Amino acid sequence: DIDDDGLCCGYNDYNYIEFNGTSSFISIDTQPILDISSFQEQLSITGWIQIPIDGNPNSNWSTLIGAYAGWGILLYAGSAGNNGVLGLSLHEVGGLEGVTDLRDGQWHHIAAIYDGVNISLYVDGYLDATVLAEGEELTSHPNGLDSFFIGKNNHASASTEFFQGKINELQIWQNDLEDSDIENLILFNENSYEIEGLVANWQFNNNAQDSSGNSNNGSTSSTTYGTTQFAEDPCCSDAENDADNDG
Repeated sequence: DIDDDGLCCGYNDYNYIEFNGTSSFISIDTQPILDISSFQEQLSITGWIQIPIDGNPNSNWSTLIGAYAGWGILLYAGSAGNNGVLGLSLHEVGGLEGVTDLRDGQWHHIAAIYDGVNISLYVDGYLDATVLAEGEELTSHPNGLDSFFIGKNNHASASTEFFQGKINELQIWQNDLEDSDIENLILFNENSYEIEGLVANWQFNNNAQDSSGNSNNGSTSSTTYGTTQFAEDPCCSDAENDADNDG
């Protein structure tokens, strides 16, 4: 959680998109670069999320990315069915769940990474869980809609698995991010374009357009937009940026 008291480096405004847990979702007009072949052996998903304390009372499963059919990717967060933790399932590769309950009403940075050998989950830059992959190559689940969704699932048995909460800066990479990459994303998100392998970057600046330049643009349904404030640099100790010289 990078929320700051405002005394160090001040705040920057960031936009978010909010999902109501019952009907909100984004359908992505995927381009070839977001094809499953781009990340069958390496994949990273990063972003900021805020989930209410009660999570989603309307569903046991709260879907961040629902692309199990077509892409083999399923990312949950804040689900009642798994105690509110981050969960990732990759078809024919494996899956795992974290240990941190994200249903606290605070902003958290999350990262889900497959490096070809291990699957790992990070919360606020810290390793939350890791497991040895069961398979080597990501494949598509055969049953469901071949639509890439943010905020709901796309496999056949998932008609009520909607996300409830807010998302800011959701990104997909076709390689495995290092710990230093995750740290830089948390502290200096504008450097995301300098990290190799970015294939989609939804900043949610009052739209669901892909700012990576790869045109994986989204169409929204029943979502709303808003603005929040994060500390500009929560680890700042530069007196030049220290508003009250408290170090």
